[in-house]
Amino acid sequence: LLSEEVFDFSRGEMTQQKIKELKQSLN
Repeated sequence: LLSEEVFDFSRGEMTQQKIKELKQSLN
């Protein structure tokens, strides 16, 4: 369970990074 939470968290972090990159590329 803990490993799954960490995985979801790290995946969320990657998603946030991707969103930042997308916003920067659009601007």
